[in-house]
Parts: sequence; C-alpha cells; structure tokens
Amino acid sequence: MTSVAVLDGVIDGDKAYALRAFQQLTGMGTAALREARRNGLTVRRVGLRSFILGRDFLDYLAKHGKVVVSEGRTNSSERQ
Repeated sequence: MTSVAVLDGVIDGDKAYALRAFQQLTGMGTAALREARRNGLTVRRVGLRSFILGRDFLDYLAKHGKVVVSEGRTNSSERQ
C-alpha cells in the first residue's frame, strides 16, 4: 500500500520544491509562476528538473507580496 503526502500550504525555507509540487502547494498557476519568474523568483535546474527553494520564494514574497490589512483592502500607504 502506498501513502500519499498531504500538502498543507506551508512553504519551509529549508526545503526544495519540484516545480509541480510547488504549484500545487501555493495554488499558483502556470501564468502566475511565469510572472513571478519574470519578477525575480529564482528557479533552479538540475538536469531536466526544475526546483524552487523555499527561502527563495519567501524572499520573493517579502519583496513583492502586498500587505492585506482587511478583507479586500491593502495597506493604506498603497491607496491614493
């Protein structure tokens, strides 16, 4: 009998994620991931496989993520 790992939506800075597993874990589609790569998210290749390091994504998120203060609203410094 095989076991199936359940993804919990948490990115660990000390782990590497295969591209498909990363997409499933974050819910990012192909277009969103492509845009993130264009904006600086590092993707590393080993042979024919692509990986994203958790720390690279967390750094990217800290730099490019928007701060949400309440449902549907962003930080007041962004509203003008």
